[in-house]
Amino acid sequence: MQIAITGGIAEGKSTVLQFCADMGVPTLSADVLARQAFSDPEIQQEVEGLLGLSIANREGIRSRILSDDEARRGLNQILHPWIAARARGFHGAVEIPLLIETVRYLEVDAVIVVTCGEVEQRRRLMERLQDFELTERMLAAQLPTRVKMQFADAVVRTNDSLRSVQDQTRVVLEKLQWPEMN
Repeated sequence: MQIAITGGIAEGKSTVLQFCADMGVPTLSADVLARQAFSDPEIQQEVEGLLGLSIANREGIRSRILSDDEARRGLNQILHPWIAARARGFHGAVEIPLLIETVRYLEVDAVIVVTCGEVEQRRRLMERLQDFELTERMLAAQLPTRVKMQFADAVVRTNDSLRSVQDQTRVVLEKLQWPEMN
C-alpha cells in the first residue's frame, strides 16, 4: 500500500510523515528525492541547459522558477519522472507536495492532505523565509490546499498541538487500515 501525503508548503507534511515513521510506517520524501536528483550528473546537465544557471546557484534557480512559469514547468518535467521512478512501488507513506499537480494521485492507494489553513500557512512561511515578496511568490506558484483537499481520502489539520496532529495521523492510518501499524 502506498499512502501519499500532500498539502501546501509550510503546512506540516513533514511532521505528519515523521509521525507515520514513528508509528512504524516506512516513509519516503519526494523533497529528499528531489535533492538527490540534483546530484545526478544527467539531471544537472539538463537543469543547467534549461535555466542557463549553474546547479550550485540554488538562489538563482529558486528565483527563476518562481518568476518564470515556463522554467518551472520545464524543471518539473526534468525532475518529476526521476522522482516518480524512485517512488514507484514503495510500500509506505510518501510525502509528495505536487501530488495533485503531477496527477500522481492516480498511482497511490490513498491520499492524505495536510493543512493548517491559509492564514497559518502564510504566517509559517513568512516566519521561515523572512521575506514577504518571496512568501507570496511561493504561495502563488502552488495549487491552493483547498483544491488539493478535493482529492483527499483523509485530512490532517496541523493548526493545533503536535499531540493532536499525532492523534489525527494515528486515526487516519487506522482508517486506511495500514497493516503494519504499531
